[in-house]
Amino acid sequence: MGIGSLSSLQKLCSIEANHDNNNGNVLREVGKLTQLRRVRILKLKREDGKVLCLSLEKLKNLQSLLVDAIQEDEIIDLDSLSSSPQRLRTLYLGGHLQHLPRWIPSAFNLVRVCLAFSKLRDSDSLRSLQDLPNLVNLEIFNAYDEEELCFKAGAFQNLETLMLAVLKELIWMRVEASSMPRLENLSLVTCKLMEDLPSGIEHLTNLEKLQLLDRPYSLISRLRGDLQGGDYWKVSHIPEVVIGGWKDGHWQGSFLSEIRRKKEECSSCLYLDSRDFDK
Repeated sequence: MGIGSLSSLQKLCSIEANHDNNNGNVLREVGKLTQLRRVRILKLKREDGKVLCLSLEKLKNLQSLLVDAIQEDEIIDLDSLSSSPQRLRTLYLGGHLQHLPRWIPSAFNLVRVCLAFSKLRDSDSLRSLQDLPNLVNLEIFNAYDEEELCFKAGAFQNLETLMLAVLKELIWMRVEASSMPRLENLSLVTCKLMEDLPSGIEHLTNLEKLQLLDRPYSLISRLRGDLQGGDYWKVSHIPEVVIGGWKDGHWQGSFLSEIRRKKEECSSCLYLDSRDFDK
């Protein structure tokens, strides 16, 4: 208590929303820290949302906001915020979101957004993010509970990095032409029901790195060309393709291009040996 007297404080990481059952007083104190640029709130309950929003409206210099719910299925309610913090560049929300906060479309300076455990139910939930002019990095971790995900034409014009991780229900993903035209890094991690590459991945002509980690064996086999109708051609325009998974307590990965090169060398050696034998 009394933390609001630290009037020059710029960074506060982290503070529990209701430490010692303070009835929201700590969150009210945060509103007095008008010089804050970065704040992380832990153990937020649904009923704390309005008090937090009242404080956030006073933080005109806020650039980074990280909010973790008290548990994964606790709803984070930030809709009481009348307008977005105009200098906000980084937003992390860890907890159940019935929908993304309504002020998101006006958060024009957002550069990075991370959503965890959000339980979003349709791709329309992400529409409020797709037109943000400065959004460069988007991370979705165990936050989307549908079988299909579509990135519409013209969406995410400046996005450079996209990570989709632990999407347990996702089976099919589509990238329409002119979507994410500047995307350079794409990571698909532990999407175990997704047995195919994203439809339209060939539209991502600026993609420099693709990571496929902890993915179905059938997909990896087709990329390696082990199965008839291999899919390697779909990613041949990407300089760096990493495939791997969790083994012996840590991630193990390898470059697909290196695997292909070694396989082609082996095939060439076998061809030469058989030709010499025929002579």
